[in-house]
Amino acid sequence: MPASSGGISSPQISSSGRLPGGLKMNLQKREFKEDYDKAAFYSIMGEFFAEKKYRDEMPYLVNTEEKEWCLFFANGKLAGFYAHEERERHTAISGVYVLPAFRQYGVGTFMLEDMLRSFPTVRMVTSSPRLIAMLDERGFHRLSRRGSYITMEN
Repeated sequence: MPASSGGISSPQISSSGRLPGGLKMNLQKREFKEDYDKAAFYSIMGEFFAEKKYRDEMPYLVNTEEKEWCLFFANGKLAGFYAHEERERHTAISGVYVLPAFRQYGVGTFMLEDMLRSFPTVRMVTSSPRLIAMLDERGFHRLSRRGSYITMEN
């Protein structure tokens, strides 16, 4: 799907690439920026905001006017996503999620590398041991801890 002029109201597919380790599954990134089409966004993402099984797994998943979303597709199927929001000194990343069928294939690593390419300073709060380990490996600093949640920044 070609990007619309300015990329403001329509989602864009902005990049694709192979997974780490040379796996043949290509990922495509589709961005929902600024005044994006909410109907198109929620037609893909609605179940994650509505269904109990996802609400239990991601209790802090919310959408706001300030958030922009990056969705990653493998062979036309949603594989993972994250949201980002520009702050004064960093980009706040939230809602990082890889669908169970795509775990163990490097999708999370691909998404993290995308974040690091896209934003100079990344800050995120997570309780995922796997994501915390990935951030530690990339030199992120632990800024604070609240319960099982750790705030980290590069």
